[in-house]
Amino acid sequence: MNKGCWRFHRGFIIILSVIFLSGCAFATRKTFLEYNAITPVRNPNNVTIEVVPFEDDRPNKDTIGNVKNIFGVKTANILSEVNISQWITDALKSELENAGYKIVEKGTRNKIQGIVMKVYCNTLVDYEGEVIIKVSLKHGNNILLDKVYSGKSKKLSAVVVLTLKAYRNILEKSLQQAMIQVVSDVDEILRK
Repeated sequence: MNKGCWRFHRGFIIILSVIFLSGCAFATRKTFLEYNAITPVRNPNNVTIEVVPFEDDRPNKDTIGNVKNIFGVKTANILSEVNISQWITDALKSELENAGYKIVEKGTRNKIQGIVMKVYCNTLVDYEGEVIIKVSLKHGNNILLDKVYSGKSKKLSAVVVLTLKAYRNILEKSLQQAMIQVVSDVDEILRK
């Protein structure tokens, strides 16, 4: 093989390698977030709670993550196919039901409402997810709880290929970490 041909092939291989290793992920992706309650199922405790749909106060309500290439440059956004406020509201309802509370639409003095502050998964070669929510519990007009909760999860990835399933799992684990704290505080207040 002559020198000119070898330079061409070497240059071509380098260009292909840079494209492949840089993520090659310039298209926005969508994922369907799921949630599985982790609170152990308990016997009903006859305490009713109304869970008001969470308000989404995130600056960018569409994006829940991003893809970065090996140089750390963001190349694509990750979007959710589900409403984030509803995802978090439903997660809290399922955790409280497992804890023995009866969830009702109206007609109770116990009301939980909240604000979604952050739902995001950063990536490079690993995944780092974080969910931040503010939760308020009222009994009538009395505020019993008004607190910000944060759940974080991280997964190291041995491969550069990032999957939507990993985004779902990291954000679900992050939300579960926050929900453990919320249910614990609600239990401490309402089971007195």
